[in-house]
Amino acid sequence: MWSKLYLAVLAVGIAVMAFFTYYSWSWLMSIGSPADALAGFRYNADIAWTSMWIFSLVILLIGNALFW
Repeated sequence: MWSKLYLAVLAVGIAVMAFFTYYSWSWLMSIGSPADALAGFRYNADIAWTSMWIFSLVILLIGNALFW
């Protein structure tokens, strides 16, 4: 059961990170003003970093429970 939970959380984490990475990159490719594009990129990149740290912590805890 723990291994299925680990793989499910890992898959969700990868999907969330892929979405925010693409969305942040798309802000840099926008045609609007460079200052607005950079602000949008930073906002979405901050969300991506936060979600990466949260998913990393959850995966670490589940992995430790799995090996315990």
